[in-house]
Amino acid sequence: SWRQCDAPPEGRKDRDSVLRGEQDVWLAACSGFDRSPFGEPGAPCPQPFWGCLECRNAVITARKLPAIIAFQQFIEEQRASLSAADWAMKFGRAHDRIAGQVLPAFPESVIAEARREADRHALYLPPEARQ
Repeated sequence: SWRQCDAPPEGRKDRDSVLRGEQDVWLAACSGFDRSPFGEPGAPCPQPFWGCLECRNAVITARKLPAIIAFQQFIEEQRASLSAADWAMKFGRAHDRIAGQVLPAFPESVIAEARREADRHALYLPPEARQ
């Protein structure tokens, strides 16, 4: 599975802090920002923020859905300014993950509320999305 992990869970304290939002990053809660499967142990995660969508350390809760929906809207808008190949290379995998796996994991009522929240507030978009 894409989320398999050889490392044992970090324990209840870490799990509880993830669920309370104490380890939130932009698209998810991170159970191991300094234990990224994409970087050196002890170093901060080197991935752009949408790398969370591919990471075994990511925990996506309903609290993060407004940001995920805002990012999905942003990447869909980018189709107008990028070639199809460039858009697919930069955003295709993230879009597929959001549309095909993340959003379907939540009840429609939760998604609808997250959409309303995303529409009500201008959510911060990290600068690397625009690069």
